[in-house]
Amino acid sequence: MKIHEVSKLIDMTESNIRHYEKSGLIKPKREANNYRSYSEEDVKILKQIILMRMVGTPLKEIEDVFNSNVSLNDMLHTRIEELEEDQIELDKKKNICNMLIDKNASFDDTEEILQDQLYTDATSYAEILEKIRKQDTFKQRSYKILGSIGLGVMLLLCAYYAMTWYISYLNYATSPWLGIVVFIIAIGMILNIIYQVYKNEKGKE
Repeated sequence: MKIHEVSKLIDMTESNIRHYEKSGLIKPKREANNYRSYSEEDVKILKQIILMRMVGTPLKEIEDVFNSNVSLNDMLHTRIEELEEDQIELDKKKNICNMLIDKNASFDDTEEILQDQLYTDATSYAEILEKIRKQDTFKQRSYKILGSIGLGVMLLLCAYYAMTWYISYLNYATSPWLGIVVFIIAIGMILNIIYQVYKNEKGKE
């Protein structure tokens, strides 16, 4: 079968199928024209992947099951434990929402409600604050690192075009080593910027 046929058969996007192939979960054969040919076994494996992804199993754990590093039974028990932990977290959030509704709360009552939550379950309150802190700082750090990469790329392009223009202006032959040297310098600058941003953000924690 061709990839578009498999996609329609199991209602999975072609990009997902290719992703699972890159992950090594399926290994379709190649025909003489180099097109992928998916067997019934490949389709069966894709359906198994869908089933395990439906319960939130990460691809790494699916690979472990397929490679017999972990039994399916053990993996499912692990997922149940993780889902139970997730359910506890969801129940806590649901209880806070219900508490706000029961009290007919407004933002004017924020301080009182937080104090009630703190005294009712101090450990849970501390855990929630820690999780919020990690989530927010991770997002901020990611944005800054991406911004640093963008700045580094701009510096790379500016340096490269400036040097090539300078050589062209002096009527010298452009050396291939020039591009390599500029590239290495720019990569060093990018890595240094990213490191400085990461170190700065790490120091704030």
